[in-house]
Parts: sequence; structure tokens; C-alpha cells
Amino acid sequence: MTVGAPTRCSPFTPRSVQAESTAVSTTDPSSRRRALRNRLAQLEGELSTARDELVTIDPGQDLPGLYLLVETAGVHALVPATLVQEIVRLVAFTPLPSSHPAVLGSFLCRGEPVVALDLATFFGAKRDEARDAHIIVIRGSRSCGLVVDAVRELVESPTILERRDDGDVAGAEVTAGFCRMRDDVMPLVSVEALERVAGASG
Repeated sequence: MTVGAPTRCSPFTPRSVQAESTAVSTTDPSSRRRALRNRLAQLEGELSTARDELVTIDPGQDLPGLYLLVETAGVHALVPATLVQEIVRLVAFTPLPSSHPAVLGSFLCRGEPVVALDLATFFGAKRDEARDAHIIVIRGSRSCGLVVDAVRELVESPTILERRDDGDVAGAEVTAGFCRMRDDVMPLVSVEALERVAGASG
């Protein structure tokens, strides 16, 4: 048997990976950057949907990930940290007529329009406007900023509690579920719900 020169082979790449690579591959840096940002937004949306579903079906287990513990008007809540773009000081807003009561208006963040939402209003509370509030800018299909009085701490893997189906619970419109942190029960803010409100106002 004659042994010839070794055959030159190309690395194997699954078709799904090839398809994704093709989707974002381009020689134009700006187009590639835009495609990658769109892909990242899509993946973050899928992550948000999976988290909201998990918190409704897995009571007693830890919810993976990091979360910001925020406070506003005496209300405490958890916000997924992975979807937070940045935290900025309160700024002036441009009014958005005929919008949801929680919509404070819009503002520009790094050149991009963001709809500001008052977390306290969703929970039937009134925030003290004289306080030094902050805006948590959240990435997503529709950029929104959640106005809170303070960010207290970073929480890792809080425990999921049994789902409450009572629609009269304060904040139900934007609550994905509830988690326990030490001896306190905290609502988990649904980023998808915030985006729906922001989208309807923009």
C-alpha cells in the first residue's frame, strides 16, 4: 500500500455556527458592529424571557444570575443586572403625551433615545421628587430607563418563591415573580414588561 502525502483538511464547523458567522460576517466594520449588536439584543431578549418563565415554575430553587436590589418610595425590588447598561443621575425628560402613567418622558443616553419609567408608580407609590434619584438604563429591543431612589446592593442567585396569581398585588404589571433575600420577599422586575410599556409610549 502506498502512503501518499497527508490530506489537508479544513476544521469542522457545525452548520448552525456557520450560519451565525455568516449572519454577522462583513468587511464593513460599522455593519458588522450593527449586526453584532442586533444579535446581542436578540440573545438578551431570549435570556429575559427564559428568566421570567423560570421564576414562575421553579419555586424553592435559586434563580441564577446577579440582580440589583433597588429601592424607591419604600418599595424594594430586584432588577436583572446582566441587562443593565449603566446607571445615571436623574435628568430632565421630554414629555410623551398620551402615555402610561409610569412614563416620565424620554431622554438621550449616549445619543440614543430612552423612555424613562417610574418604578414607584407601577407599585402604586409616590416617589419623593426632591430626592437624589437615579436612572437604571436597561438594554433591550426598546431602551428604557427605570427611575429609582437608590441602588442598595448586588444580589446573587436569590431563592424563587411560589408564584402569586393575584392580579391585585401591587406592581403585578411589571412583576415576573417573587424571590426571597434573607428574610424579605422581593418582586423581580420583568424587563419584557418594561419594554412593552416603553414601546407603547414611543
